[in-house]
Amino acid sequence: MINPKQIRDNLYGPCHYDGSGLVVGVSGGADSMLLLDMFVSILGAEQIKVLHLNHSIRGEEALRDQQHVEKYCLEHNISCKVVVRDIPTEARDLGKSLEEAGRIARYQEFELEANNMGYKYIACAHHANDRAETVMMNILRGSGVRGLRGMDFVSGKVIRPLLNVTRQEIMEYVETNNIPYVTDSTNSDNNYRRNALRNDLFKYIEDNYGVDITGRLNALADLAREDSDCLDQMAEELYGQAVQGETANSVILDTKALEHKSIALVKRVVRIAISKVKGDLVDVTQNHVDSVIGLLDLTGKKVNLPGGIEAAISYGKLSIGTADKEKEESILSTITVEVVDYNPDKANQYRRMNKAPAEGQFLKEMCFDADKVLALGQPEMRYKAPGDKVYLDKVGTKKLKDWMIDNKIPQDNRDKAWVIGCGNRVIALPQYRVFGGLEPGAYTQKVLILRID
Repeated sequence: MINPKQIRDNLYGPCHYDGSGLVVGVSGGADSMLLLDMFVSILGAEQIKVLHLNHSIRGEEALRDQQHVEKYCLEHNISCKVVVRDIPTEARDLGKSLEEAGRIARYQEFELEANNMGYKYIACAHHANDRAETVMMNILRGSGVRGLRGMDFVSGKVIRPLLNVTRQEIMEYVETNNIPYVTDSTNSDNNYRRNALRNDLFKYIEDNYGVDITGRLNALADLAREDSDCLDQMAEELYGQAVQGETANSVILDTKALEHKSIALVKRVVRIAISKVKGDLVDVTQNHVDSVIGLLDLTGKKVNLPGGIEAAISYGKLSIGTADKEKEESILSTITVEVVDYNPDKANQYRRMNKAPAEGQFLKEMCFDADKVLALGQPEMRYKAPGDKVYLDKVGTKKLKDWMIDNKIPQDNRDKAWVIGCGNRVIALPQYRVFGGLEPGAYTQKVLILRID
């Protein structure tokens, strides 16, 4: 039978608890009441803040659970907070099941209370059976190795000191030690997927195959955790080699760093990048990751991901970031035009004015042969348009679009690039270069100087 020493060892061992205060999630059921009773014995009531969430699902029974937790805490001088949330309404609004909406709400409230109290830890009463059920649910969803590990003793702020304790051991302990608890009537409702696994599938396997399915799945989870931790460490190293830019809204990866690498590692790198932008991997499936991987041999392609995230590939750069549904163009500046007499002594200065800008900069001043430019029309600052063309020395006329593709300018940058044109003849892209055929020369009479304000 379990005892406080085993839980203490879990707490200070695999849970890495440092002895500070913690928030304990208590539903009133046998598992959470055992955890609370153990904590009172191990830590003392003064270090514990109980949080009970009333999901507003079971009416009078939910109120009974709430009052049970409040009564126990009052009798043991434990600080207790009760939060009431309308989970059925939240589930409808979120388009999620009651189970998932309840889980989201619980962790929201746990995190909020921990932050309010200044506590680093949130303790939950998940046990070995919960872990086995999670592994099986992940298998049915088509999980990879990461999903096979199920729950861990530590997940962020959340610690699970009962994770190697079975439900049977919990029930034996609470009955032997007269720990009061309540029973949730919905535990027998097989409309809830986890209940159906527990009550039907697991029972069928145990009865018909003589297999301890909980023990087997926990052993599988331990092996998966070891392998997953190793692969995750390797993937983090590869991500560090591949990442070229990282902000709160986007990650840019160099695809060359991913070439000839194990697909298992590349998939993990993609998941790391998505999680950096999205904040989590909720609703991100293997199909989503495979779609991103499928971009690596292409260019100019995009895929949409959950949470308003978009992955795009362009000239060896894989970008994963917040999708801009209404892409804003870069704000156009205005230009001024000045025509002056050509001064041969300033020939070198004219050439320097047209020198290509440094990356991320733009030309603020450019000069041309005034007669040649004005023969084409009045220069104007705009964005690119169909039919735009440029003149290249030794090449001749070329479509602007083709020039941009040849010079590997990403699609988004093409759409937002500033264009200075006379009709459909583009004479300069201030962020990139001045085009040929119109520069001042020995026979120039007047110089046209363009300035960007």
